[in-house]
Amino acid sequence: MKKQHLTLLVTVLITVLLLTTSIFSQSSDRNFYLNLLKEGKNLYLTGDYRGSLENFRISEFGLYEEKERLQEVYLYYALANYKLNRGNDAFTLVEKLKSISGTKNLEDISIPAELQGDINILFSSIDKNYNKRSLYKNKSSKISHREIKPSLKNKKKLLGQENFKDEFVKVRKLLHSNNLKGAKKGIKNLKKLKKNDIRITFLNGILLFRDKKYKRSISELTKVSKLKAFGLSDEAGYYLSLSHYFEKNYGQAIAYYQKIEKKDFKEKLETIITKVKKEREARINNIIKSNINKKIFNEFADNFRGDIYIALDILKKMINGERIIVKNITNLVTYSLKNPNIYEIKFILLSSEFFTKKNDLNNSISILKRSKFFRSEIKDNIDIFYDLGILYYKQKEYRKSFEMMTKVNKLHKNYKNVKFYLTNKKR
Repeated sequence: MKKQHLTLLVTVLITVLLLTTSIFSQSSDRNFYLNLLKEGKNLYLTGDYRGSLENFRISEFGLYEEKERLQEVYLYYALANYKLNRGNDAFTLVEKLKSISGTKNLEDISIPAELQGDINILFSSIDKNYNKRSLYKNKSSKISHREIKPSLKNKKKLLGQENFKDEFVKVRKLLHSNNLKGAKKGIKNLKKLKKNDIRITFLNGILLFRDKKYKRSISELTKVSKLKAFGLSDEAGYYLSLSHYFEKNYGQAIAYYQKIEKKDFKEKLETIITKVKKEREARINNIIKSNINKKIFNEFADNFRGDIYIALDILKKMINGERIIVKNITNLVTYSLKNPNIYEIKFILLSSEFFTKKNDLNNSISILKRSKFFRSEIKDNIDIFYDLGILYYKQKEYRKSFEMMTKVNKLHKNYKNVKFYLTNKKR
């Protein structure tokens, strides 16, 4: 009897174990395919269409039971093929998209904002060639001439797109010639054609800039810059850099200048960016002379928010100066940690290293743990956890050292001397 109970118990335990393993495995697989989709989307948005194809192909296979995710896969997958002039493949994927969406009308499909421009072009192409392709695929069936003509609804849609494009070009020219009255009228007309198009936001942002309403211009053009739609991001970045300059947000002026790729826009900004850099250098010297006065530092940080090298450049000057004042470096680190937009990882590592050399290990550890990088366990931040592991080891806090080095090992196998800290028995 006892044997039967024991056998039953073992059977139940094995069943539970198998089910748990299965659930965990399914969850792990799903995350794998979702990560592939995310990576593919990033590759597409950065222009690496060929590189994104394999990601979409595999994620299509792995996410076949998730309707919403699969729609997302087909959208990007179709666009990537279309960008590579693989019209037949793009067409097939759009057909799959329509099938999974349960609609025959492309207009009913929900489109992410960042894809709106590309999708409009793709769908227009599909509208023009859809019935012709169907004719080629089914030569034996009899299809009337009327069936391969675009529908009246599609004709109106295409005509509306052409009208919008022409009107957009006109308004853009009016803004460049500073004809604000004509531009305002043109923007109103565009809103009647397509109320929520990002190109209207772009034009409105430039209009506000020309009208010297820089804060509102920044608000509008930031939306355009984030989307990178219709090839407008460089021009949006140009006006954003200027607007931030006039608002004395010098860090943002530099940041948007650095993002611009087109040479002509960068050349137009060189004069003001040179002024900003001179102002930045003068402010840094003034802060050091003031012995890191809190008020002066915070004013500088506010004017240059977004410039992540401010704190590092000040620290380097102080360390390389004739006279090093530890209290001032402590103040610099304290104020910087409260302004996460003005420092990057090298500043944190150099600050920690400085106090380690002074044998102030508690301060070194505190700096690493209080930094914004400690909150995110990603490969870019690996040295934060590695240095913490070493510092804990020096303080004979072996358990904490082991924890940090375990994190390092997860991010990068065999990183530096991590094996020593993981295998040392002192913990």
